[in-house]
Amino acid sequence: MPARSARFAPRTAFAAALALASLGGASACDVSKTLDANKNKLDITIPVAHTITVTIDADKVLGTLAGQIAAADLAQDVTTPGQAIDLIKTEPKLAQYKSKVKSIKVTGITATPTANSLSGNLPALDLVVGAPGLAKPTDGAKLASLPVIPPASTAAVTAVVDAGNATAASKFLTTLQFDAMTVTKLVVKKGEKVPGGKVELKLELKLDVVVSPL
Repeated sequence: MPARSARFAPRTAFAAALALASLGGASACDVSKTLDANKNKLDITIPVAHTITVTIDADKVLGTLAGQIAAADLAQDVTTPGQAIDLIKTEPKLAQYKSKVKSIKVTGITATPTANSLSGNLPALDLVVGAPGLAKPTDGAKLASLPVIPPASTAAVTAVVDAGNATAASKFLTTLQFDAMTVTKLVVKKGEKVPGGKVELKLELKLDVVVSPL
């Protein structure tokens, strides 16, 4: 998905440095100090939107239990395979700043069911990110939580991003190349019908990547 154009901070530091240099007694050291004192004002914010597709198949996970009446309480963890996310491929402008990323802010995460034949609710999902090759949730960090999606619903839902979670996940996000997976738990009480069907979700991550050009 095409990324939005980069947003550039005001060039006040350059202006200050040039003004200082124009003074007869200004040295290169003075100019350098001026730039250092104002370098945060030179930061560049590059918005990126990346989309992945996640499929949760209750029939495959629950097997012959799907569609049956539960003879006992059932709780089944469901983890989707890690998917590689390369923000540099999504937004090539980031290539020149790979070693100069200062922070990444999550500006929004949405999930839109593109197909949904689930006969029961899809429980809340956790979105977990980690280093490339992420194999299990405990190797990464939770980034956000998506709310329950009703059976057969194709309405988009918005994730809740906790500041603490975002901080923990930032060490993976700022590398610009990381993996993502979803985690949920299907819970059925004794006597309830075990859900079947599957859902395909389009997850869109919107991020602001802050880089330093110096």
